[in-house]
Amino acid sequence: MSASCRECGGDLSLQETQRFGLASNIELTCSKCKTKTSMTLANKYARFWDLNRMAVLGMRWIGRGKQALVKFCAALNMPFPMAQTTFDRHASALCTATMAVAARSMNAAAATAEQCTLYMTLQSTLCVTYPSLLMVPGCGVDTPPCTECFR
Repeated sequence: MSASCRECGGDLSLQETQRFGLASNIELTCSKCKTKTSMTLANKYARFWDLNRMAVLGMRWIGRGKQALVKFCAALNMPFPMAQTTFDRHASALCTATMAVAARSMNAAAATAEQCTLYMTLQSTLCVTYPSLLMVPGCGVDTPPCTECFR
């Protein structure tokens, strides 16, 4: 079963016109009316193809490198993925992005911890200096302070 042209019903031929690692540009050509339709099989962001970046990310997630990606592509009868320098550039970009996200996350956690420490310090200082501000009314007057006042 072959694909047919929407315009004239002729047979379509498929040809890969360009390849960028695992990403490809393909062209469908009608045998009768010679109509050509081109399409890209991946998205391009800035200067990289997402399919290539995701392939590198997948290999890094499982702790493998380019040779594992080559074997994976060969097992699936896919084209040779990319050169070592391209793989290294993708890995470096992923490392930079990971470090930036980790730094933001650690800074947010540190800020939260600092706020909690400041709150606990303020609460204990107020409780010692002005115990009536943080205590439940009537608590600690004739009885020991309740746990609500000294959490």
